[in-house]
Amino acid sequence: MKNPDTLNDSYRLAAANNLLLTVIIGDAQMGTSAVWMNEAFVSQGDYNGTGLGTGQSWNGKELRIKTLVTDINSFTNKMDVTYRLEGGTAPYEKNVPFEVENDGDSAVFRAIFQISTI
Repeated sequence: MKNPDTLNDSYRLAAANNLLLTVIIGDAQMGTSAVWMNEAFVSQGDYNGTGLGTGQSWNGKELRIKTLVTDINSFTNKMDVTYRLEGGTAPYEKNVPFEVENDGDSAVFRAIFQISTI
């Protein structure tokens, strides 16, 4: 199975601010996500402005996100995942597009964010 390249980036927020995560699965496809702090599993499911903890608890740590997307849209094999982080000086948003080879194929999207406080 081919997968998109891992998204590597950083995000800064105030120590007292809550880190909010939204993961949007596009192109009418189906998927779910899981989140880790460094190597420690945090949670899994859908993320829509979900609070993950304060900047203080995330300072110097990696936010690792793995999203499994399955092609269920019979009109296209295109899929994408949009990652949105909030709570910092500015919101962050990045879209990662991908196309699977066959109907019904899945792809694993990975994102790693280095979190630091202002």
